[in-house]
Amino acid sequence: MYALVDVDCMYVSCERAIDPGLEGKPVVVLSNNDSAIVSRSREVKNLGIPTFERWRSIHQQYPFIIPRSSNYELYGDMSWRLMGILARYTPHLLPYSIDEAFLQVPAGLGVAERRAWATGMHDRPARLSGDRPIDDTGEARHPWGENLTRTRRRLRLVRLHA
Repeated sequence: MYALVDVDCMYVSCERAIDPGLEGKPVVVLSNNDSAIVSRSREVKNLGIPTFERWRSIHQQYPFIIPRSSNYELYGDMSWRLMGILARYTPHLLPYSIDEAFLQVPAGLGVAERRAWATGMHDRPARLSGDRPIDDTGEARHPWGENLTRTRRRLRLVRLHA
């Protein structure tokens, strides 16, 4: 049994981690030359704006959207921290991309125990930045989702249709 963890809007989440004032606001992260949108917050997705749309045309229509230039050093650092956190849950971790990883669910767990394992992983905040607002456990929250299934291929299919 495998779990796939996927950070929600990774680049935007990282930008929000270092600038909490962006929380709840429509934010996009732009490509290297700031010409196209490469990551969108939920608020921007809800406007129906697709990824890779040209920023110039979107900015004219939606001047309230907050743009950020891509910062791949930051995203790589946050990804490295995320993988370290996920490694606490299983010795069998396979990073899939900068914001996704496969985890092998510990053997011998029944359905209820697997749910508890995944819920515990999801409910435990990921401390990726000391600058992020903290909750009562003293940890910063970084949004992610996870799915469980028997094969990694099925997990990818589940995430594609989520």
